Amino acid sequence: MLLLSVSLLFIFSILEVSIRLLTPPNRILDSDGKGVYTPDNNLTYRMKPNFKGSFPSYEFSTEFSTNSEGFRGPEWNLSRHHKILILGDSFTAGHGVNYNESFPAVLQKSLPSWSIIGLGVAGYSQKQELPLLRKYSKIKPDIVILAYYINDPAENCGIIKRNITLTGYSQGEVTKGSESFVSRLSRTLGKVRTLSFLWQRGRSLFEYLGLRSVNPGGLYSQNLMNNKGEDCYLLTQKLISDMKSETEKIHSRFLVVIIPSKLELEPLSSSAREEYGFDPLIPIDRVLKICSE
Repeated sequence: MLLLSVSLLFIFSILEVSIRLLTPPNRILDSDGKGVYTPDNNLTYRMKPNFKGSFPSYEFSTEFSTNSEGFRGPEWNLSRHHKILILGDSFTAGHGVNYNESFPAVLQKSLPSWSIIGLGVAGYSQKQELPLLRKYSKIKPDIVILAYYINDPAENCGIIKRNITLTGYSQGEVTKGSESFVSRLSRTLGKVRTLSFLWQRGRSLFEYLGLRSVNPGGLYSQNLMNNKGEDCYLLTQKLISDMKSETEKIHSRFLVVIIPSKLELEPLSSSAREEYGFDPLIPIDRVLKICSE
């Protein structure tokens, strides 16, 4: 029995070392192995100015650089008469694609006479986007766009807990509050590359075979999908209302763009309602109601 345990431990160690050597770290790193994120007293964390690196993943690698303000993309051209300010998370920052494929860059190509100013940072929600808007309102944009995603209410009230490490990858806990045992266990096991690799490949296989089911304890809080997360929605409503007030002070137009989620588009949404009693469309309906008010 002891020999079997030692053999299994040896095989597992070989697998762990091999996967660490042969698979990318899935983090945004520069040539010295340093990450893009740095602590910030007001925003909890931010991206480093003038960062140059790459974002490798299991499938491909993308270039990742920031300007002198610490946001992805080239230096801002503020001499143009018309400007658009975009606030958002990793979708706005363009994680997973090169910058010229991100939607702020595509918008810039469509409006060459305008300045498109992207303030996207992975993991940000309205709690960080509101102070960013206050800081950069001096730019006097004609239009302010909030790129809203389904998990923003959970981010705003701290249901999703993360820790933006200085190696440039988000995991763990950044918001105040206690962390559950399940969350700590999941975060710890996620550091074991063998388990992480097998988990991701297993999920891909299940998706390919059409066997995946909705997990109500996943990334998005179930309470936000069954009308029980009222505090989160009230806080989100207050933050969006404050953002609108800030834009009115500088006579800008305020637009909310809802980034679509896979849960809205796939057939699993109906099974979520039937099996678990929560509706993935509720967070979208709630933000539409917030905007209408």
